[in-house]
Amino acid sequence: MLKIAVSDIKSKTVVVMKIKDNLNGFIDKRSEEIKQFKDKAMDKFEKQAGNLGNLKDKVAGKINLGAGELKEKAGKTLEKIKLENIIPDIRQIIYNKVAPKLKKEKLSELAVDQIFKEVFKTTYMFLPSPVRLIIDEESFVNFCLNNKSKLLAAGSSENECATSDSQDAQKELKGLVDAGILSQEEYDEKLKTN
Repeated sequence: MLKIAVSDIKSKTVVVMKIKDNLNGFIDKRSEEIKQFKDKAMDKFEKQAGNLGNLKDKVAGKINLGAGELKEKAGKTLEKIKLENIIPDIRQIIYNKVAPKLKKEKLSELAVDQIFKEVFKTTYMFLPSPVRLIIDEESFVNFCLNNKSKLLAAGSSENECATSDSQDAQKELKGLVDAGILSQEEYDEKLKTN
């Protein structure tokens, strides 16, 4: 009986070993298949990522091209709307809309350049929308500061002869007095300091 039991154990051990070998073979085969699947998936992923990168570059190129075209069109439109051409309109806005709304108490505390900046920033808000879409506030204010004498002198002509800096400053201050932005006393005081 002991011999039968030992032989039975040996046969069962052989069967278990075969099962173990089969399982190991199966696991190895499946591991290799999983590795191959993983490698193929990674290759596809990398290829799609490359395609997305190329697509991103194409889209960015088209966006840059579109932005360039838009900038070119805006430049052409800007050429049509030259600020020099609308100086009389700007002057009218300053005298009719901006000057009556400004507080003299506040303006008397500011330096002359700050007054002009305030006046021109407020004037910008009254410009027609198409002009404001094309010309930013800072550019408009800088233009106005560079053309103060034309904008603030009532009845000035575009072909007026150039005058000295002190005469220009005096005209600018007089324009502020005429617009009701400065009082006569403030005007006299500014003339003494200049």
